[in-house]
Parts: sequence; structure tokens; C-alpha cells
Amino acid sequence: MGAAEIISFEEVRARKQWDALRQELHTRFDEWLDRLEIQLPGAAPTLAQVTETVWNLRQALTGGLTETIVEQTHRGEYTRQQTHCAKCGRLLTAHAHVSRTVETMVGAVQLERPYFYCRACREGVYPSTTRWVWWQGVNSSTCNTPRRRWSPKYPMTQLRRSLVS
Repeated sequence: MGAAEIISFEEVRARKQWDALRQELHTRFDEWLDRLEIQLPGAAPTLAQVTETVWNLRQALTGGLTETIVEQTHRGEYTRQQTHCAKCGRLLTAHAHVSRTVETMVGAVQLERPYFYCRACREGVYPSTTRWVWWQGVNSSTCNTPRRRWSPKYPMTQLRRSLVS
């Protein structure tokens, strides 16, 4: 008889999450392929036509893949219904989601997050903003601007850590 392998609950959950993410990424890629098929000229496009079309659509693909990964890894932020006010500690209830487009080095990423408002302090709160710090030196109050660009000085390793943590 062979030795039994012990698999932790965390490993199983991580595997299921990765499988779900892969499926969502495949769906996103299929949508991009549909756009590519529509935009490719003629039945037998030249190499120049293919490369130009792929080049023009590349950021839609990479931005879409990035958006899918962020949505999957931060799903709890999208569905958050309550948070505490940082100033007074009151329990706040989510209002309508606010959508933002962030221009990244890989393309536009559409982010949606719940909005909270503390009537006592008269301040709006986006708890997810602290998890999605776009570049060094930007705090949550300046992150609410609809279109932001990634700073080329922001190392990708720090970006990955800020999205994962």
C-alpha cells in the first residue's frame, strides 16, 4: 500500500481559487480573440496586418487580464457591505459602487468598489483604496481621481505585494 498524502484545506481552497481564476482568464482571452477576429482584415491577412491588429489590441488583452486577476483576488473588497470609520469607529454601511478606470502600464483596468460615508465625520471612505495603492506617495484621498497612471518608478514587485496583501 502507498503512503497517503495529507492535503491541507488551504491548499484545496487555493487550488479551487486558481482554477476559477484560470477559467475567468480563459473567458477574457476568448472575448479578446473574438475582437481580433472581427478586426483582422480579409481572409488571408498579411504579416504586417496581423501584427498591426494584435499591436492595437494588446492593451485591451493585458488590461483585461489584469482586471480579471484584481477582481478575483480582491472579491471581498467588491462585496464588502460594512466598514468602520477610521476617525470615530462607527460602523458604516455600503452605498452604491463607484467605478474607476486606472491606466496602467499594461492597459486600462476598470475597478469597482463600494463607497461608505460617515455622517458624523462628514467623510467618504473607500476601504479598498488602501489595498490598491497605485504608486508611492499617493494616499487614499488622491486615489479617488477617475484616471491614474502607474509610475514607472514603482517596482513591479511592490505592485504585486500591494495587490496581494
